[in-house]
Amino acid sequence: MTEFDASGDRPAPSETERTRSLLAQAALARRAGDAGAALESYAAVLAVEPGHPEALLASAEINRRAG
Repeated sequence: MTEFDASGDRPAPSETERTRSLLAQAALARRAGDAGAALESYAAVLAVEPGHPEALLASAEINRRAG
């Protein structure tokens, strides 16, 4: 279960840090040409934040290029 900040609007800072880390891993994987690893990292982000725009867009771009 995701913990939220006091306002109840955003994930707690630990989730935000995890998301940043996963996005950084995905970016490194993309630059290295490892689309599979990038998609795994983006999927992990989306499991926590289903509407995360960067993860959604990047996943779509990778899948579009893959055909």
